[in-house]
Amino acid sequence: MQKMKGNTIAKTLTGGLLMVSLVACGSGQQGETPQANPSAPPAQQNSSGDPEWDQIVEAAKKEGEVVIFGQPTVGREDIFKQFEKAYPEIKMKYSGMRPNESGPRIVAEQQQDRYLVDLYFEVPPDFLPREAFSPVLDYFVRPESKDDNNWVGGFQKGFELVSNADNVYPFAVQVIPSIHVNNDVIPKGEINNYDDLLDPKWKGKIIIGSFDRTAQGSGALNGLLMMKGEDYVKKLIEEQETQYRIFDNRQILENFATGKFPIVIGPTPAQVNEFVTQGVIKEVTKIEDEVNTAVNPANLSVLKNPPHPNATKVFIDWFVSQEAQSYWVNHTDGFISRRAGAENTNPNVSGWEKVDPQHSNHTDEGRASHEWVVEYGKQLMSK
Repeated sequence: MQKMKGNTIAKTLTGGLLMVSLVACGSGQQGETPQANPSAPPAQQNSSGDPEWDQIVEAAKKEGEVVIFGQPTVGREDIFKQFEKAYPEIKMKYSGMRPNESGPRIVAEQQQDRYLVDLYFEVPPDFLPREAFSPVLDYFVRPESKDDNNWVGGFQKGFELVSNADNVYPFAVQVIPSIHVNNDVIPKGEINNYDDLLDPKWKGKIIIGSFDRTAQGSGALNGLLMMKGEDYVKKLIEEQETQYRIFDNRQILENFATGKFPIVIGPTPAQVNEFVTQGVIKEVTKIEDEVNTAVNPANLSVLKNPPHPNATKVFIDWFVSQEAQSYWVNHTDGFISRRAGAENTNPNVSGWEKVDPQHSNHTDEGRASHEWVVEYGKQLMSK
């Protein structure tokens, strides 16, 4: 298998980045509001001046709630709860569970004509059958939500991060892989990019989670495979004698923190920096190429026959706003919002100037390469 190449996804990033600058400077583009403090929750929404939209909001208030399924990641419910501060009459009900739990539950309920969930967050588009979803664009109602000026690369560019899907919308991306160096063991500046990891002096010093199944390890290695190809991956794992036989993430991080394996591939910045906060490690460096081309999209989708259709429209309109997206990226780990003007103050997260998403793990290319990674992991584990 030669080095894998995906279709270029974000050729219009320059234009999108220019618009980010214009928005931040108060350019007065339609639908934009002045830059808000990203730590503050979105404010109360009053009459919009659009009678049709105001009718939707009033209907949403009568529905009284919106039901969301998503990942069991710490803090997600707290983020979505900010919606209630903007619309106190609409309650947010969030259930965090792994896709292999939520997916079968949703399918089973729909097969019994029970439609209990409105929105599905951060799940790959092919994790549920297509008939389990509603067309997501039907729930982007107000023009400013779909205005090209309000999205890096334009609104439609988001759909290029997924293959054969009109049922999800990628609103943010996360650079993959996530690679960190313990600078208490390896001085800062000795490893500066992905190619530096192949230096023989790092042989036996790298750890990654088992990648013979879907998990952080396989996701991280998938990013390297899409960007660097098979030869690179095999050199990194086999010639560098990378430790790949541990699945438990906490054990992986402990091996990293103690310096037994001072280079770790997979865990997120927040997971790694927890050891810095606790004083276990003095300094950690995140390793990236000058331009990062592989990403993991964060998607939103609407399930079939949402029980609260108007509340779903109102929630999406709120969630994709500049203000809410600024809050989102500053309270999640490693995501970059595609919403123009969404301010990211996390020093561990790259800005768009360092991201050119040519490869996505939610495309046909990404799924094929992930299958290769898992099969490769199974072969190694059998030895």
